[in-house]
Amino acid sequence: TNPVAFSNFEAKLTKRPDFDHHFTLLFAGRLSPEKNISFLIKGFAELRKKYGPKIQLRIAGDGELRGALRRLCEKLKVEKSVQFLGHLDQAK
Repeated sequence: TNPVAFSNFEAKLTKRPDFDHHFTLLFAGRLSPEKNISFLIKGFAELRKKYGPKIQLRIAGDGELRGALRRLCEKLKVEKSVQFLGHLDQAK
């Protein structure tokens, strides 16, 4: 089973994202190899090239790859647009 209670989240996306305004992507999960978060960060870097600073990525979770993922963000020059939130309780 999935430990995240999706019933706590409500999606209200009724149209395509408008990148004239700020847009935030969120990953929530354990920072481990099987999650392939490096793929997400690389894709995010491509989006940043296209849409600029109005798009942000937040990564909620912790794990063995945290340091490596931070270094990847630095290598791809997106470290100022990616926020590592650490472990968050579901109640938050």
